[in-house]
Amino acid sequence: MERENEVLRLKQVESELSVVQERQDKDLVLASAIQEMRDRLRRLEAEAIASREHAATVASAADSKTNNKEVGTPTVASVSSENKIDAALAVLTAKEKPQEQNEESPSWLTSSLDGAQGRRDKRHQEMLQGDIAAYIAKQKEQAK
Repeated sequence: MERENEVLRLKQVESELSVVQERQDKDLVLASAIQEMRDRLRRLEAEAIASREHAATVASAADSKTNNKEVGTPTVASVSSENKIDAALAVLTAKEKPQEQNEESPSWLTSSLDGAQGRRDKRHQEMLQGDIAAYIAKQKEQAK
């Protein structure tokens, strides 16, 4: 009788261990799939940012060529600073997402930017917005 109980307990423990092992295997598979998706998302974001920056550079170069033809030849320092500001403006506006897209993204996607890196990015974005606002105000003053 005791032997039969022992055999039954052993079978029960083995079945529980197999269930636990299956769960761990599934968790590992899911974790690796999530990591692959995060890596792919990072690569896609990097490609998108590079593409936007390239488009902004091309657009600012085209704008500067048309401005040079219309206005004449402004000084090199003013052209380079205007190009930098225009490129920063284009990159900043390209990086901004629609509000619906921000609301739909799950919290685990944005959690990697918490902490020092997130604060640094936020501060950098605020500085860019301030510079852009100053540039726009300066352009409006010059237009008057």
